[in-house]
Amino acid sequence: MKRRFLIAVLGTALIGAMLGGVPARAATTLTVHTLSGLGRELPAYTVRAMAPEEDGAPTVKVMEGDTLKIAGFSLILQENEDPYTWHEENAREIDSAYGTFASDPDPDVPNFLDAPTTLNPFLIHTPDGCGTAAETPCHFDGKTTLNPFGFFSGPRAWVQIDAKKNSEFWIVPQTGDATAETALKVEVTDDPAAVTTQESLDAYFKSAKASDRAAAEATFKAMQKPRFREEDGHRIYQAYAGYESGPIVFDANFPYKLTIRKGDEVEWNFEYEFNFHTVTFPFKKGVKLANEKGFIFACDPDGSGEGPDNPPDFEATTPCEDMTQFEFDLARKLTAEAGDGVFPGGFENSGFKGADAPTTSDMSGGTSPWSLTFDKRSTKKGYRYVCAVHGSFMDGRIRVK
Repeated sequence: MKRRFLIAVLGTALIGAMLGGVPARAATTLTVHTLSGLGRELPAYTVRAMAPEEDGAPTVKVMEGDTLKIAGFSLILQENEDPYTWHEENAREIDSAYGTFASDPDPDVPNFLDAPTTLNPFLIHTPDGCGTAAETPCHFDGKTTLNPFGFFSGPRAWVQIDAKKNSEFWIVPQTGDATAETALKVEVTDDPAAVTTQESLDAYFKSAKASDRAAAEATFKAMQKPRFREEDGHRIYQAYAGYESGPIVFDANFPYKLTIRKGDEVEWNFEYEFNFHTVTFPFKKGVKLANEKGFIFACDPDGSGEGPDNPPDFEATTPCEDMTQFEFDLARKLTAEAGDGVFPGGFENSGFKGADAPTTSDMSGGTSPWSLTFDKRSTKKGYRYVCAVHGSFMDGRIRVK
């Protein structure tokens, strides 16, 4: 009996070898970066898709059942979506399915402030809370656009690829149009030898990050130079609340300190795709807006659902007991333009600016410039301002002589 069993086993192995059979391949996990910091001392990061290029696009090849560990806040588009037109068509408007902002049906926080805008729940919640660990990956079958990054999940997400062989899809930044540098193509192959290696991803990441860091350092230095034009007997200085250069994003005000003359004007520019900022005077009010008055957490039992409204609980501690009820509201004082355009004076705020911030009655939105005229001299320290989105580390000063 044992002899017959051995012969059967050997025969099966021989047939397998004759037919070219190979042992089943174990599923693998690849780590790919779609966002990376550029050093603690440099207030910048890159949203470059860190993978070697094929046919002009950063590309990763996987097999069905493999897992991608994505480092960087991204969306995974359904199969056959064009990444370069998708964002403009699906994520620019308020209340669009995949946009950043939504209207809040509960705009008034009792005895507190007006909060008519909320972050889109699609960007806050992941399906079934998946993606936070290798043991609980999100599953992507290629049929529906997926956000694997929940509000509390952090900048890494695990996604098991269940899309079928010979399919392809794209991973793009959560905000901003995809570009040839930021859109990552994923191809599902049936050839184990074609699968991208972690070694090639790591080598590309190291090289590309070093290159982007060098470019960021040069740009940071160049942006400190004052720029102005003469108009009607006074100067109009160009300043930048945040800045972007290709895939490199700066969380800084440029120039950090600007010296002007009494009666001059400063015009802040907001030409960016991937981030949001404000210019807010005076500094202390801006910091308070960033820390406690501008962003409001709530546990809302029905959110924007149809039917009778169930008021949200603004006193609940976060995270909510039921995280599908979690809501992240934005105060109008943060999002809308405020002030008379002259400083010093009262509260002056550019509003929430960025290409993905729609222009509505409650949000300044867009990328149009915002100006202030300074009609009084300052101390040597100058008038300090802040981005009320990012808080006190993103400040700047205007010294008026």
